[in-house]
Amino acid sequence: MPSYEEFGFRKNDVIEKDYDRQCLDFVGGEKAGLKRLNDYLWDYKGMKDYKRLRNGFLGSNFSSKFSPWMANGCVSPRKIYFEVKKWE
Repeated sequence: MPSYEEFGFRKNDVIEKDYDRQCLDFVGGEKAGLKRLNDYLWDYKGMKDYKRLRNGFLGSNFSSKFSPWMANGCVSPRKIYFEVKKWE
């Protein structure tokens, strides 16, 4: 595997986040993905307003924001589907 330096970075480089546009910190892993799923569906009760808010994208609960966990294989669409079905 190439080293960090081979990609043109120095070990002490800090990658700055765009905090003005960021609404949710992504922490990888199944545990974090399942926590987001639980937080959104059951703590926030996101399904009650989902259709009205889903295209707002202005905050952490204006859509489910499950995509990063699904894209990285941390949470499956099937798991999300069956959790949503429990809401009904």
